[in-house]
Amino acid sequence: MTATDPQAAAGQPRDAGDRRASESDRLLVERVRRQHELREKARREPVGSLWRTVAHVGTLGWLIALPPVACAFLGHLLDMRLGTGIAMALGLMLVGLSIGGYFYWRAIQETSDQVERASRGGQP
Repeated sequence: MTATDPQAAAGQPRDAGDRRASESDRLLVERVRRQHELREKARREPVGSLWRTVAHVGTLGWLIALPPVACAFLGHLLDMRLGTGIAMALGLMLVGLSIGGYFYWRAIQETSDQVERASRGGQP
């Protein structure tokens, strides 16, 4: 052993480092094998059940429909109070459509992120 050998400098015999390296190699190989199995399982199995899909579509419908209706109702109340015809109802309905579109976009993004995580075997 030479003085430039890091294991000799640390006072460890050479074979102890080899055992440590082989243990870490074994753990790495095991982890890669497990990730591969999870990916294959995610590819074989469907992402969700029929009822989960129906519930998701129903939720998206409410996310799109509820904000414009609620905002239009609020605008109608303001129109009656201020005597502005239908200006507030139309304006707030457009705001509600924007809010509903944003909620829809967020829901789709979260779903695609979940599908991507499932296809990677649950790894972040």
